[in-house]
Amino acid sequence: MPHKPKMIWIRCEWCGQPRQVEARDRKRGRGRFCDRKCAGRWWATQKDYPFRRDQSGSKNPAWKGGRTLHYKGYVYRYAPDHPRASNGYVFEHILVAESILGRYLKPGETVHHKNGRKDDNRPGNIHVFDSPGAHSRHHAALRRQAGRELEGATA
Repeated sequence: MPHKPKMIWIRCEWCGQPRQVEARDRKRGRGRFCDRKCAGRWWATQKDYPFRRDQSGSKNPAWKGGRTLHYKGYVYRYAPDHPRASNGYVFEHILVAESILGRYLKPGETVHHKNGRKDDNRPGNIHVFDSPGAHSRHHAALRRQAGRELEGATA
């Protein structure tokens, strides 16, 4: 027959409801509250509560200056008040293009990296196209030019 743990009655330290717990849990420092909600409420009243401090933005120990890398290779920058902000971040090349133009980008305007490197956001490497179609035509012209250069090299 399996061992049956000794049970004792306690009162929750937050709400005061009676509850039965294993005696060994009390010896180990557990079993002080009736559930996690009461435990969390009790902890929030303690001065040394570890999660009380604000760790948003630059107050976070892992803060990297508001720059992060998008999974497609673009650089994100923290700009929570920007109209294009997604979760508080905006693509850095958009912010650079807007600083060059002195205004927000209009709907449909597309930013192009001249050297093709998505993380190179120097103002000299950024070009703004009026439409996605103009951007596509530019890339098509580059492909045609590269094809002609290949033909000339093989002849």
